[in-house]
Amino acid sequence: MKADIFGIFKDDEGKFTSSLVNDVTGMLSLHGAAHLGIRGEDMPLRRGLTRLEARYYIDVYSKDDSKDQTILRFAKLDFCTLKVFHWKELTTLTEWWKTLDVKTKLPYVGDRIVECYFWIMRVYFEPPYSFGRMTLSKIIPFISIIDNTYDAYCAIEEAQLFTNAIKRSNPRNLYSTFST
Repeated sequence: MKADIFGIFKDDEGKFTSSLVNDVTGMLSLHGAAHLGIRGEDMPLRRGLTRLEARYYIDVYSKDDSKDQTILRFAKLDFCTLKVFHWKELTTLTEWWKTLDVKTKLPYVGDRIVECYFWIMRVYFEPPYSFGRMTLSKIIPFISIIDNTYDAYCAIEEAQLFTNAIKRSNPRNLYSTFST
């Protein structure tokens, strides 16, 4: 798909045609089509996370001559409130991760708790999904640890012993790890 494919919707000045601007369904369709990606496309971080993308649009809207100051203030307040909310979640997660002392016990494992949190933010970005965000942000690093252990750290014999240990383990013991 060519980058200028949407040029047919613009007038000579590079603005969207008035017939499209007044067509809500058309604008929503154009908006949806603009999010389609192709393999190898490099998208900025703000394009993947809904709330980071909102921050970009707040900046764009603030420069618009026809902006509504009340809406702009509300958007900024909403963004800042959510930023504090997510910052608290990240603080809780990083403190939990530090108490596990994974870096010392398993030196081949990287500190990727923040990265895991942002992975989950793509799915559960709304505030009511805090429990799901926090839970999955705790589970994904352990899946990564197990994967790294098998792939890069242990020999075949050690992998077999590790597999047997996992099979013998009691899943109820995991509750204490994830509930803190």
